Amino acid sequence: MRRVVLTSMLAVALFGCSASIEYHPFVGEEQVLKGSGGACETVDGVEMWIKGSPSKPFTVIGYIDGSFTEDIGEEAALKRKIVTQVKAVSGSGVIRISRKSGRGDSYFVGNVLITDTDVKDEYVVFRYQ
Repeated sequence: MRRVVLTSMLAVALFGCSASIEYHPFVGEEQVLKGSGGACETVDGVEMWIKGSPSKPFTVIGYIDGSFTEDIGEEAALKRKIVTQVKAVSGSGVIRISRKSGRGDSYFVGNVLITDTDVKDEYVVFRYQ
């Protein structure tokens, strides 16, 4: 058992953090939008809308493509990177507009075959008026 735990820890250390984001600024005529509410969590002062959108007036300032491999702490790492980027562009939050998941890499830990799940999210970055 101890060997499996050590092997698992080594695998996590070798593969490291796989969360990543790519920011794309909005280009075009500014439009004031208003949603009808939904499900939101606040992470370090940044709103992360998972369902729906804010019921207060906002404008779109950019887009984020985010991806992570479903491992312990990877989704949290993605959220931290998103929060950092939103703050860097003086945004108020993000609205998740899509989530796709698929089969990732497979590898053996001892005699057990483990297959990762890769998750790709798309977000709209917004700023309140």
